[in-house]
Amino acid sequence: MKRELLLSLALWLGLLGGPALAQHPIWTIGTALPMPERTLRVSAFQPSAYALGHGIELAAHPLAFPVLPHASLKKNWRNKDIFLASRHALFFPTLALRMALNDGFPDLMPDTSFTQADVPAVLGITNEFLASTWLRKGTNCAPPNHLLTLKLGLQLGTPKDTMSPLLERPFLFPRTAINQGQPLWYVGLDLDGNLNTYLNYAIDLEFLSVGWKPGFWAIEHKALLVWPIGLSSTIALGYKVSYGTYPTRQQNFGVFPLVDFIWHTRFKAKRRAGEVG
Repeated sequence: MKRELLLSLALWLGLLGGPALAQHPIWTIGTALPMPERTLRVSAFQPSAYALGHGIELAAHPLAFPVLPHASLKKNWRNKDIFLASRHALFFPTLALRMALNDGFPDLMPDTSFTQADVPAVLGITNEFLASTWLRKGTNCAPPNHLLTLKLGLQLGTPKDTMSPLLERPFLFPRTAINQGQPLWYVGLDLDGNLNTYLNYAIDLEFLSVGWKPGFWAIEHKALLVWPIGLSSTIALGYKVSYGTYPTRQQNFGVFPLVDFIWHTRFKAKRRAGEVG
């Protein structure tokens, strides 16, 4: 129970690629749409983000940062019929892997001969391309709805260490393969929209491959229902499932619950000296 709870928390933290929320006007996680300038989004289990303006957002999770240092930058490049953006992230998984090896989770790694010293100091790099478009265009009577997003991503790690341990568990294994110098590439579709005034939805489907040629792979899917509560808060509930292949394990299927609470605010621009209005 403890193990499954911690794995669920890792998913909620968004460290595995975090879930995208439905398109309540300001929620743009996992899409090519930018947040409004000077907007701060604080999440219980996903990375928090701040919009600097000019389509630039910075994101990190303050609670996870001490054990999994990371940061990401998202840049929106086009705001027309098809929205285009890219996301670039750096992360340092070494501390988290050493904790998993040392703190009661040895069965995550099939080879029990590994010690903390065997976990290399690896720097992970993620580059992601996002393209989004509204399936139902906005009119004078109704806003746009049902946002479809294509996602292409590549994750690399350096330096290469072929003896590094792997976490052979759903969701975790593809993203730890970079410790052995294997690239992780993925492609996916997200669909976000409004079911009614009070309820939004988000669903996605992704294919992940370890190595340039499909060897070990995974198919992942998630679904969320999103309730805006008040003007600045949102609750999201759902699930995420995975089916994949692993070097030694026979259990290929995994499912985890998803829950999150998100709060946001937008700061007013400081008025310059001499400005009026």
